[in-house]
Amino acid sequence: MLGSMMGGFLANKFGRRITIGTGTFISSVGVALCIVSAKPDEIMVRRVIFLVAKFVQGNGIGQIIVAVQTYVSEVTPPRLRGPVMALIPLATLTGQLIGAAVIASMAGNFTKWAIVIPLASQLAFMIPPAITAFILPESPVHLLEKKRTAGAEKALKRLSRGGADISAMAEAIQTSMASSTHQGTYADCFKAKERPRTLIVLLAFASPQLWGITLLANASYFMQVRKNPP
Repeated sequence: MLGSMMGGFLANKFGRRITIGTGTFISSVGVALCIVSAKPDEIMVRRVIFLVAKFVQGNGIGQIIVAVQTYVSEVTPPRLRGPVMALIPLATLTGQLIGAAVIASMAGNFTKWAIVIPLASQLAFMIPPAITAFILPESPVHLLEKKRTAGAEKALKRLSRGGADISAMAEAIQTSMASSTHQGTYADCFKAKERPRTLIVLLAFASPQLWGITLLANASYFMQVRKNPP
């Protein structure tokens, strides 16, 4: 929750690219702390460091998710927004599958590397968002909100096919922004007109939990416990 709120603030204030980059850096710090948590001899110290590490990492991931969703909604054609957004749960499950495979590969290892290697493997997932934040053009919507018309047109040129009327696209975005001056509240999301959309979004984000994604995330642990009961 805190990461999402911070991500929303940063994305609005400084841009989507910077938010993705900042979230990646914070997540990397969290992973580094996870690795360090395996060093102390005292178990309570390890637990405290690991708890702090997961808190830091979760905040970074929250920033990335908010910035990516915002960016996709602003640059993707309407007919593709649904399918692109649907890739988020798929990517989550893919990451969990890779994590389970890494843990399974350490099943017969009883050294400290059995902990360090799975934790360190998370750094590999920091590479794609870092590269994305570096090469991605800033959102034209954000640039126009900041009155940076030249930068917005340059970004639209990179995001559009050759021959597109960039000036017309920028004007269309500005017109859409001008017609959306109302600053809504959370209560507005549940009014009669907006309630169906809100419920659809809530269902979409709750559905991975209803499918048992949390249980699947810990499937490798349960299987190992079942195989080697204490």
